[in-house]
Amino acid sequence: MWNNFKDLPACDVCAVLDDNDCSATEKEIFDAAVAWLNHEVMRTTSCCAEVLAAVRFPLMSRDDLQTCAEQLASSDIPPDYYSTLLEEARTYHCKAGDSAVISSRRTQMRNSVDVIIALGGFTASEQTTNRFQVLPIAELLAHSTKEIRFDFHCMLFVAFCLQCFDAVGRVAGRASGL
Repeated sequence: MWNNFKDLPACDVCAVLDDNDCSATEKEIFDAAVAWLNHEVMRTTSCCAEVLAAVRFPLMSRDDLQTCAEQLASSDIPPDYYSTLLEEARTYHCKAGDSAVISSRRTQMRNSVDVIIALGGFTASEQTTNRFQVLPIAELLAHSTKEIRFDFHCMLFVAFCLQCFDAVGRVAGRASGL
């Protein structure tokens, strides 16, 4: 068994670095990859491309990307192993507002959670329409269907009551203005 990350074989290092459940930042993943590569001189040429490919450079901030590019340029790692990865990241950052953004494994967010985004509406405790809420699907599925339906019907009833209240208020306002 290995006692140290730097002693792991390349396939295990790639699996760890590319894991979607990894909670480290891409910069931390990059630092771990470079530390592993620099631990033994032979690694720089034998498995450098596959280890660096596990780093999701496009998901880094521009500052972190620049720092990593400078660190790679000053290292013993040949540019052939990382120049395409850095170019992909720079292109991704330049086209971030376009609809034709690069889609690849390296542009997929880690630790993604399926959510429902709710805009507007009412709750039993808050009587406002100025709402924005992110609801994790796993949390919603933890509730029974009966609870969800009850909450939904309560929200509809409150919304109906507020609309009626608003309509009565408008009618009363017009009547008093006559």
